Amino acid sequence: MTLLKERWIRAALCAAKYQQALRCYHQHHVRPRSLAVGDLMLRRKLSQVRMNKLPPTWEGPYRVIEVCQPGYVRLATESGKELPFP
Repeated sequence: MTLLKERWIRAALCAAKYQQALRCYHQHHVRPRSLAVGDLMLRRKLSQVRMNKLPPTWEGPYRVIEVCQPGYVRLATESGKELPFP
């Protein structure tokens, strides 16, 4: 029983070490971006109905009309119509 427990602990430590290295790699390669009112951005398509790998997965451009919180913005089309789901 102790051999099984020891292997389980070793596997858990190995998994934690892998997760930590992956997190460090991700944080190193992510570029922070800040959006301001008036910026143009693309939005990921919400409906994946009849989607395959050929059609684009992004739609837009949309104009940022309000930055509520970091990562949460309200968007409008080029004609000025506000999108219902930010």
